[in-house]
Amino acid sequence: MLILDDLLFRIPVQIGKEVLNEITERAEKEMGHYSSTEEVLSELKSLQVSLDLGEITEEEYDEKEKLLLDELERLQ
Repeated sequence: MLILDDLLFRIPVQIGKEVLNEITERAEKEMGHYSSTEEVLSELKSLQVSLDLGEITEEEYDEKEKLLLDELERLQ
C-alpha cells in the first residue's frame, strides 16, 4: 500500500512543488528580483557581452544596466 500511496500522491505532489518552485524562480528573475549579488553581477556581465556582440543597443544596455545596478544596491 505504501508504494501505491507514493505513486498516486507523494510523487505527483513533489513534482508539482518542484515545477512551481522553478516557475517562481524564473518569474522573479524576469521581473528583476534577484536573490544574490552574484546573480546580478552575472546578469551585468551577460548584458555587457550582448552589447559587445551588437545584440542590444546602447539605449537598451543603459536601461537594463540601471535596473540591475538598482537591484544590486537593494541587495547590499
